[in-house]
Order: sequence, then structure tokens, then C-alpha cells
Amino acid sequence: MMDWYGGMSWGGWLIACLTMLAFVALIVLVVVALTGESRGAAQFGRDRPKDILDERLARGEIDIEEYTRRLDVLRAGRDVRKVR
Repeated sequence: MMDWYGGMSWGGWLIACLTMLAFVALIVLVVVALTGESRGAAQFGRDRPKDILDERLARGEIDIEEYTRRLDVLRAGRDVRKVR
């Protein structure tokens, strides 16, 4: 009776629902990509480890000797955690 006027079957409804979910997910991904790009560039920039080191020195968490030692390690390309 339900398909009497050419209505969709359960398979058609399933495809329609999945298509709508994919469309909504695409919109969400586009919005996140557009709004998150400026934060991502600053957060994961090339000089981010040095910036963190500078901030720690400015806050007084490390002294100048520790700063220069860790900066040398960063410049050498080694992991800071291995030097401790």
C-alpha cells in the first residue's frame, strides 16, 4: 500500500539518510577546516619548540644555562628528553 504512488522502499530511505549524513559531515569538516587553520598554523609551526622554550625562560621556569643547553639540543636535532 505504501508504494502505491511510487514511494521509496526501505533501501531508498536508507540511501537517502546516509547521503544526508555524509552531506552534514562534509559541511562540518569544511567549517572546522576554515576555522581551525589559523590556530593550527600557529600551534604546529616550525619554531614552536623554540617558542615554548622562550616562554618557559620568560616565566622563570628554567634558567639561562638550562635554556642554552636545551636550545643547543634543539638546534642539533636531538630529543630534549634524552639529555636529562
